Amino acid sequence: MKSLFNLNTEQFRIEILCINLTVLLFLFRTAFPFFKYPFLVLYSLIVLYFMINYRSNIFSQTISYVKSLHLIFILVLILIISFLFSDKIYLIVFKDVLNVIIILSLYFFLYLAVNSKKELDYYIWNLIDLMILFGFVISLIGITDVLTIISI
Repeated sequence: MKSLFNLNTEQFRIEILCINLTVLLFLFRTAFPFFKYPFLVLYSLIVLYFMINYRSNIFSQTISYVKSLHLIFILVLILIISFLFSDKIYLIVFKDVLNVIIILSLYFFLYLAVNSKKELDYYIWNLIDLMILFGFVISLIGITDVLTIISI
């Protein structure tokens, strides 16, 4: 029984790591444009993983999620309607709608994965560690680019 508990804990840690990595790749893709490619791959894998592993309670959790964030969903719906009924197609509005949908979906995956205070604490510490790592990597790339050591 103890090995089963460790397996679930390890599975949870991997889920949180992948979600945090995806969120940071999404956020830092503007600083380093190459991050969008691993983001797309990791995001699609996370969507498939959560649709398969959480399929039994995904409907009830979706209803609860929408009820808790109903104001945000109303605002996104207004943004989508204004985009669709506009005379001109604005690329910025489309990108904003797409970004909001991606952020809400990542938050929904966190909503599914994190169920206790202990898991929330692990999520926060993992996010902080990965932010420090990303900051180091981005600054290292920036320094090598400024000093023309390695051109990326």
